[in-house]
Amino acid sequence: MQIYMAKEDEFHLCLGQIIKFCQCIEHDIKLIYAGMAKGDLVENYKMIQKETLGSAVCLLQDLDRLRSSPFFSNRDYYMLRNITKIRNYWAHQGYVDYLYEPPKSVNLKFSEQLQKLQEDKERLKLLHEATQKIRLQFFSK
Repeated sequence: MQIYMAKEDEFHLCLGQIIKFCQCIEHDIKLIYAGMAKGDLVENYKMIQKETLGSAVCLLQDLDRLRSSPFFSNRDYYMLRNITKIRNYWAHQGYVDYLYEPPKSVNLKFSEQLQKLQEDKERLKLLHEATQKIRLQFFSK
């Protein structure tokens, strides 16, 4: 039981980290867009702030493609477009998928969910670090 409790604590921690990474990535994407777009940074940010993450990613990608050396790769944009799906899954379904399993399969389902959560967390952590680095580079010019 103690091992299960420790793993459940790890699950809660990983889930919180995923939400943090998603929020930071979204904020950074919107800041990078506001800085890249023509016009006033503050006005650009006010406009992009109202957009969904998916819409903001598309707008940023359109601007980024115009650069001779884009900030993000096609692979990065693929992952950025999937953040909403990942975030929504963990926010709305992640717990349900193991808590409401038949009692005999809860431990197996929990282990599968924990593994999936850890993998998503690591992918988002790398994207968060890359996005943060780009934001810092962009605004240090």
